[in-house]
Amino acid sequence: MKISIDSRQTTVTERGQTSIPAVIRKESKLKKGQALEWEMISKREFRVWVVSSEKKGSLRKAFGYAKRHNTFRGMSSDAVLRKLRVGEKK
Repeated sequence: MKISIDSRQTTVTERGQTSIPAVIRKESKLKKGQALEWEMISKREFRVWVVSSEKKGSLRKAFGYAKRHNTFRGMSSDAVLRKLRVGEKK
């Protein structure tokens, strides 16, 4: 998809915020609240990518499960890992 210069240009606000151009937002199917990660390549060039929500959610679900079921209290980390790996294919 070719995007014209005008449709990609944004301005940094007084608070350091900027908007993602609509054409890029729609094409990449970004949703409200989705996290973006920034990398500074040089003083005039940056790279931005979407943080995968699957990884973040999966980790939170695992912690939530452990907290709700309280099955790991008092166990060593090795014992916890052994218990979590039961049934894993080798």
